[in-house]
Amino acid sequence: MPLDFMLNWPVSTGGYITVQAKTIGQKQTEEYLTDECPVNEFPKVSYYDPFKKNPELFRTFGSTEPSVDGAITFAGQYGLLGGPRGDSIYPSGWENPMPVYGERLTSWIHEICRMRDALFLWDMLREDDTTALSMHIVAKKGLLHFKPEKSLPKKIKAARKYYDDALVICEDNEAMRENIRRPAHLYLERVINALLEFTQPQLKWIKGEPELITEPGYLLSALWAQFALALKGGKEYRKCAQCMSWYEVSSNSRGKNKAYCSNACKSKAYRDRRIHAKELFKQGTEVKEIAKQLETDVHYVSKWVK
Repeated sequence: MPLDFMLNWPVSTGGYITVQAKTIGQKQTEEYLTDECPVNEFPKVSYYDPFKKNPELFRTFGSTEPSVDGAITFAGQYGLLGGPRGDSIYPSGWENPMPVYGERLTSWIHEICRMRDALFLWDMLREDDTTALSMHIVAKKGLLHFKPEKSLPKKIKAARKYYDDALVICEDNEAMRENIRRPAHLYLERVINALLEFTQPQLKWIKGEPELITEPGYLLSALWAQFALALKGGKEYRKCAQCMSWYEVSSNSRGKNKAYCSNACKSKAYRDRRIHAKELFKQGTEVKEIAKQLETDVHYVSKWVK
């Protein structure tokens, strides 16, 4: 029976910052992401449902820069990741005796890289690029490993062993080598299912009617649920040529040729091309060359520069 997915997730209206902090019993401080709200108070937040508002959010997360700025920007728009990666922390120099909720920056970077790597593998599978798959699923000491496109950032070198252990797929054997897609499928199964652990069916009264929905326990689990739904539905996502945001490509022929996520972005791109064409023309660039640079018909460029 198909179940609708739903998550009412909070985003701090005051934004998020990184602080040096430690938990009870922790000797050294670490860098945490927090909204600075004490755990005994209710933070000011807004709510959204990523399944309805941002079904492409898992793609956005996977393309987020694994850095302080990347984590703060993503959290500022979509909230903290939630789940077991958070702690009650005591920031350095914090005068309030109550702790605040925070999530380790290293955990954020690790999760961004994990999503990025899984998406990289999925893209190779979608494109049926067995040559690339053979380059990134490699044998080592009798085991098959997934070799990501990019290495871990220096920020989380301490997590290298845990990260490397998670890249071990299965024992190396002839059957797996003959069908290189199979170990790729096994890797995606394992990593996605591990993050779906807290995704459970729930009974909810929606607009006065009982509904059985699937509700992830927190945002990170919801992101991997979106990934699973995209895999099951064979969905395709693309970056908007104007704003660079991810959007779901429609299955119809017209949608497959879309380069923009919205009519607003399409109109802005058109205006930007006209402005750029006029600037190039003033600089002495010929109409044909302008049309070539902007990948636009000469007829339109001639009208724009008049």
